[in-house]
Parts: sequence; structure tokens; C-alpha cells
Amino acid sequence: LRKVVLPQSCVSLGLLSDIQNNAASGTFYGCTNLREINLEHVEYICDRSFYGCSSLEIDFVNDKVTELNVVFYNSGIKSINCPNLREIDSAFAYCSNLQGDVYLPNLESIGVESFRGTLISTVSSLGNITEIGGRTFNGCTNLKKCVLPSTLQSIGSTAFYQCTGLESLILNSTVPPTLADNAFLQASSMFKIYVPDVSVDAYKAANYWKNFASRIYPLSEYQE
Repeated sequence: LRKVVLPQSCVSLGLLSDIQNNAASGTFYGCTNLREINLEHVEYICDRSFYGCSSLEIDFVNDKVTELNVVFYNSGIKSINCPNLREIDSAFAYCSNLQGDVYLPNLESIGVESFRGTLISTVSSLGNITEIGGRTFNGCTNLKKCVLPSTLQSIGSTAFYQCTGLESLILNSTVPPTLADNAFLQASSMFKIYVPDVSVDAYKAANYWKNFASRIYPLSEYQE
């Protein structure tokens, strides 16, 4: 199976009731030869639908889907343009061809490992999330810039582990989010942290943030 053309009448891959009843999910689970499929018109994609589809060479463009959980795990997708996503959990983990910018302006929840092991270079919007789950950007060695919203309240364990290319972390929260002690384990030793001007002292004094006090700067000093 190398190519699938879905009719416009197909708006759902897998039934929501399947997940509610804990039935098997994953429409194209493990189809390692699948390379093409049209998903622009689809409104719902069940868990693990493209899990392990390592040859899937698509730019995922969709303005209808609002939730993705483990959908593209370890697949070959190249980019995402899905502005109405509200919830993701492990959705793009180990997508080793996934590159470019992450722009998810309506996102409300991002679970564990969502972009782990990808080649993304920037994160320009994560909507209004309150938490970055554990291992979210773990191993994203190409990630250079990450912008975090004012609603953020916590950053989980090894969230930025081995982000060796990280240059700028921009936080818009006036109150320092709770930070796991190993959130930046083996990340770049040179990245700078930019925070609201009124909050510089608060970040430098906050638990675990204070370990990076010398790298914390007022947001007004940030330059592209």
C-alpha cells in the first residue's frame, strides 16, 4: 500500500466510539510503505492512525482537526500546518523528517513527547497551553528558538533534553513557571532566556530558574 485517495465524504479515520470503548485503533497503523494520502478535508483522526508509517512523505495541512494523540508517531511526515489544533499528545514523536516552524495558535494542551526526536527549528506559537509535558522537545537538536505563552505554568521533566542547538527561549509568563530540575539536561550551554522585563528578578530567584540566572535577560533586549 503506497497511496491512498480518500473521498471528500470521508471526514473521519476511525470512530470516536472505538476509542471510548478501548477498541483497537490505528487506521493505517504500521503501513511502512504508505507514501501519500490526502487529509485536508478530514475532521477527525483516531489514535495511532499513522503510527510507524515511516515512508509517509506528506506536508500535513488541515484546518479542521482539533485533536491528535499519537497519530503520526514515528512516521515520515515533513511539516505541519494545522492552525486549529487544540490538543496534542505524542502526536509527532520520532517523526525524524519533521522540520520547520511549529505554529499552533489555538493549542490548549501539549502532552508528553509531542515533538520528541524531530528536526523542528523554531516554535513560534503554542497557543494558550498551561503546561509543557515531559520530554516534549526531547532530542530536538535543530531547535534554535522557542516562544512560550503567557499562560504557561509548568515545564516538565527533560522537556528540552539534548536540545543542543537551542539559542533563545522566550517566556511571556510574568510569573515564573514551575521548572523541573532536569528540564534542560544536556541542552546547549549557551542558550539565553528572555522574560518580561518586570519579571527578571523573579525568574532569577525562582527554584531551578536561578540555576540559569546568568542567562536570563529582559525581553526588551531580545533581537532576532
